[in-house]
Amino acid sequence: MLDLIKRLIIAFALALFIGILFLGANSPVAKAEEGNHSEYPIIWPTVGQLTDTYGTRGGTHYGIDIAAPEGTPVIAVEGGKVSRSYYSSSYGNVIFIKHNHQDIETVYAHLHQRFVEEGETVEKKDLIGTVGNTGRSSGNHLHFEMHYDEWDAEKSNSFDPLTVLGSDHESMYAALGHAEGDVLQTMSSYLDEEWEEEKEDVEQQQEVEEEQQQEKEVNQNELETEKETIAIKETEEIDDDSSDYQPLDYMVEEDLVSLLELVEHEQMVERTVKKNDSLWAISKEYDVTIEDLKKWNQLKDDVLQIGQELVVYENPDNEYIVKAGDTLTQIAYNHQITVEVLFNLNHFESDLIHPGMKLIVQD
Repeated sequence: MLDLIKRLIIAFALALFIGILFLGANSPVAKAEEGNHSEYPIIWPTVGQLTDTYGTRGGTHYGIDIAAPEGTPVIAVEGGKVSRSYYSSSYGNVIFIKHNHQDIETVYAHLHQRFVEEGETVEKKDLIGTVGNTGRSSGNHLHFEMHYDEWDAEKSNSFDPLTVLGSDHESMYAALGHAEGDVLQTMSSYLDEEWEEEKEDVEQQQEVEEEQQQEKEVNQNELETEKETIAIKETEEIDDDSSDYQPLDYMVEEDLVSLLELVEHEQMVERTVKKNDSLWAISKEYDVTIEDLKKWNQLKDDVLQIGQELVVYENPDNEYIVKAGDTLTQIAYNHQITVEVLFNLNHFESDLIHPGMKLIVQD
């Protein structure tokens, strides 16, 4: 019986000891995650090769090491205030940044250069220094620490940065924005193939968007030129005293009339049909009528296909499309005019309006 009691006591003591160790190891991270307005994950301070992690060297390594060539940019992982910036015999050139809204302090050690001084305010992604080999260091690398609340000599508030550093490419390669020339080429050697493919896709998308924008500008210029041509023709016809003069809409072809109507709109946009889209939903999105959408895109019915490209001409600021439930009083109030002005602008003979009706709300 005594042996059984002893065994139980020993087992309980071991369980208690292991539990204390477990809680002690994880409490800093828990504190960091429970900090006010925490915004994790966060970006990496530089681009390089992870050569050492938190808790190695018998538990005395309180940060992570990122190896990179001398001069590689080091950035602030979050906005904050530089609490220290000096040379230390152990840390070498080192910068501490206090992030009050995150309740953390970050440390950037062994820097080759420091670009910020104590008391300065920095924003996320600001360049603060470069990778170096100063202080107690055996090669070019950045030693990066994170501490809940603030750093202390015992580093009792430290926690593993890898628990909050982002694993997405945007977070991992944020420092590339400050690289150029040979440094950029060297940093690029640390990028994975997936990111390179993703970067190429983004660049291709940007090229397509630029081409589309250029095409839109060319089309807009052509529309403006056509509008000027129509205006000149109209002036010439008005000056002609012949008795067979007809209004402009009867003297030009149907497509030219439509063109003149379209250029009255302020902006043309291209809209790709997505899943669950409908003409009704798109008309509400751009504050236009379904009839206009059909006319602009030569649609014979209301059927849309996913991926179909639609042309939409947004209404000018001086026009408003009546929606279900609208009243003249409400419309006048929303546009800071009186009902009387609304009557005069639209030459109303009665106060009856209906959804889809186009009103002029400004001179």
